[in-house]
Amino acid sequence: MLLSAQVLFKLIMGLAKVSILALYLRVFAASKYFRWACISLIIVTSVTSVAFIFPTLFQCLPLQAFWDRSIPHQCMNDLGVWLSHALINLVIDILILALPVYHVSRLRLQLRDKLALIFVFVLGGL
Repeated sequence: MLLSAQVLFKLIMGLAKVSILALYLRVFAASKYFRWACISLIIVTSVTSVAFIFPTLFQCLPLQAFWDRSIPHQCMNDLGVWLSHALINLVIDILILALPVYHVSRLRLQLRDKLALIFVFVLGGL
């Protein structure tokens, strides 16, 4: 169950980020550069999500050794995979959160409303 949860976690996190970026594309579709940035982040997020599924799935060979360590096996360095996945996801998350700040700041709203809207994005990041 742990192995399937790890694989599903990576897949679901990638899909959640792609859905947020698709929402950005729909809401903030005015700028060509913004569209380019969103599409680039969608591609990077999709590729990294799929790329980290394979090391997670095949972290022990043979696969049964993941839950039965009595089988002769060879496992990879889990810490290195986890840290690299965390670092890449952190960078992507920061980019996703920072992406709409410029467009929100350009809206014709009172300063209080702009700050509240930016706070909503920051709160969503937590």
